[in-house]
Amino acid sequence: MNCIKNLIVQATGPLLPTVLTAVLNLHKNGQFKISALEVRDECAIMKPTISWRNRIPAICNGMRKLTDCNWRIVSEDRDYNEFTIELSKNIDKINKSTKSKSTISPQNKRVKPSKKNNNMTQQTPSINELPWAKINDTSKNKLLIIGCSSSKKDGGDIIKKPKNTFGAIIKKHRELRMDYYSNLIAENDNYFYPNIKRYKSALKEEKLMEAYKRYNGTFYSDELRELYNKANLKNNFNILIISGLYGILDYKDQIIDYHLEMTKGGRRGNDWNDTEIKNVILNYINNKEIADTNVFYCISKGYQEALNPKPEWHNLWVGGDHGHKSANHLKDFLS
Repeated sequence: MNCIKNLIVQATGPLLPTVLTAVLNLHKNGQFKISALEVRDECAIMKPTISWRNRIPAICNGMRKLTDCNWRIVSEDRDYNEFTIELSKNIDKINKSTKSKSTISPQNKRVKPSKKNNNMTQQTPSINELPWAKINDTSKNKLLIIGCSSSKKDGGDIIKKPKNTFGAIIKKHRELRMDYYSNLIAENDNYFYPNIKRYKSALKEEKLMEAYKRYNGTFYSDELRELYNKANLKNNFNILIISGLYGILDYKDQIIDYHLEMTKGGRRGNDWNDTEIKNVILNYINNKEIADTNVFYCISKGYQEALNPKPEWHNLWVGGDHGHKSANHLKDFLS
């Protein structure tokens, strides 16, 4: 990171310092592979008065300078905005350092987790390895935690008293994110391109839809929606969703049509990423009398960092293909 900071100090021109700072911010958030589109979106948040939509060539040229800091260029495809850089030598150093400081079991070669991220390396169990006697005990409450989706259905209904399980508990954090989101819509069309009119209208009209019906990505197929309902109604599964705008949701909470990533929202708006989501869920588990061995989560790395799951919880995330394998694993689990 010091190398990038030095480049920022030496950078000149109206765009380069912002481009390099955007890369630094994304890297601080744990990214080792960064695309021009991600840098563009970060720049648009930092400097919303500049039109970043057509600045991809300039962004790519700025990102090239990171090759002096052990980053390598992965893709040269400017036409489709797929220009991407990846940290190269530093990854090898980090991996070697992790291996030298970790304890490896000769039986399963599993890295001993650190205290901060005490189960980020937890392996996905096979279906047969899960505690099915406890899962099938309908007298016991269970919990499944999944992530939201960038793809959403538009529309909805105006509801006077919407279902809002956690609104009062994390009111402060939601207000911070909502204020940020409202300003983003008002000042930065680039972030919402080409759907800016859709999201402005959705924020103004406040039409609502149940979260699991609103989200429309890999984990919200018709099959999985049906399985969520069956698990909830027949097997005492509570289902929570981690959301970029709302923080934490019951899967049937009613929400607006929106677009806001988990990592966006500024430093204050992201306070909950470190503690609040975990604390709210721990209180929820306590109130519902859910045993740690009956908590399951199927969320990608970024969401796992926000959740910071306990080692006793079961990780159902497979990963490696934008969640498709994980979604299939989840279908098998819920079936």
